[in-house]
Amino acid sequence: MIIKSVNELDIKVGLLVYARPEVYLGKYFRHIKSRESFLVYEVSLDARVADPDALRPLNVSCRRGEIVEFVLCKEGISTIDAVRYATKALGLVLTYSGLKDAEARTCQFVRAVCTDDRELNSQYTLLRNKGKVELYTIGKAGELLFRGSLLGNYFVILLNFTEGNYDYDEALRALSNVVEALPKLLLPNFFGYQRFGTRRPTTHLVGKALVECEFEEAVRCLVGYPLETESEVVTAARRAFEEGDLSRSIKLFPKKFWIEKHVIRRLMKGWRPEKAILSLDRKILKLYIEAYQAYLFNLLLSTGLIEYGSIDVFARKCRVLPMPGPDALRVSGKASIGNDCSDLVRRILREVSYGDCCSTKEFRRLFSRKLRTTYFKVFRPGYKATKKGVWLMFELTSGSYATILLRELLRENLILP
Repeated sequence: MIIKSVNELDIKVGLLVYARPEVYLGKYFRHIKSRESFLVYEVSLDARVADPDALRPLNVSCRRGEIVEFVLCKEGISTIDAVRYATKALGLVLTYSGLKDAEARTCQFVRAVCTDDRELNSQYTLLRNKGKVELYTIGKAGELLFRGSLLGNYFVILLNFTEGNYDYDEALRALSNVVEALPKLLLPNFFGYQRFGTRRPTTHLVGKALVECEFEEAVRCLVGYPLETESEVVTAARRAFEEGDLSRSIKLFPKKFWIEKHVIRRLMKGWRPEKAILSLDRKILKLYIEAYQAYLFNLLLSTGLIEYGSIDVFARKCRVLPMPGPDALRVSGKASIGNDCSDLVRRILREVSYGDCCSTKEFRRLFSRKLRTTYFKVFRPGYKATKKGVWLMFELTSGSYATILLRELLRENLILP
């Protein structure tokens, strides 16, 4: 049974349905997402968990050309920003496997090549105040990390009890039944909220404007369009940009808004919007375009679930789907995903327009051409009850989102920052 969502944020990011009403626990629990209540530990390809307490950090003598491995733990900051900060602080270029949630405490493996002989401490605290970055040295490795070179992520998430007419034991029994059932269930492999932003869900809109080669609109989506969900300072910075006061705008943006500052700085030099935004690092541009593809994939999966009425039926029919993009139908053909699935992709792609810039090979490389499974499964679920609530633990494979599981479990009682 499929239930349609009426949540405004859901609709903005293509999450049109709930697929598993039988696991709903919102009567008993809610989750208020924060760095204290949402913990993420990366799981490496050799099944190690990026928990610095368990891995025992140590001092390491690193010779030039050797690869050293760290665990990077962060709070209140994106992976890209944390890696940039750590790279600058240590003078080593860090590589990593995946992006982790900025609105959580996350720990992941990172590696770097030593450019000279040096002694590395067991622990570095690199950033405090509003964000926090800690680096733990755990040993040496044979190769650098690359995107996707991880098994998955292990989550530890706090569920608080709601107020209502039920008793403690009733809530725990319901939770226990769901935890027992979860490993047997297929869940829709939507892209989670953090892929688009929660305070400002516009990452995919920047990507959409880039795909349409509407560069002025892309700049406005990135720097302008103030939203009430952001802080007063950031809202004022965006408003100043909208009013054409670039000097005031760049001064108001906090340091962590370095992407916005980068673009504004170039506009102040007289650069055209196209040149200004395309001067961003390719990894950043790819992030925006893939966010738009993620939105389209969510629409694609939502449409399939509505038409087939069940995640189990749809997953049997369409186990994988291509990431929507200019080469999606070609990828579909090579993967032989079936006529019904290809028709679904074709119908979604009819609504997408591509600008002339998408005809260049360099621009097309910014699109993901991967296949993505339409479902995911939950591994090793468990829970630990406390007086304040329950810690829910589980593992997901790479590319699946814990917030999508929480969304099915809690619906309106999933409270995002």
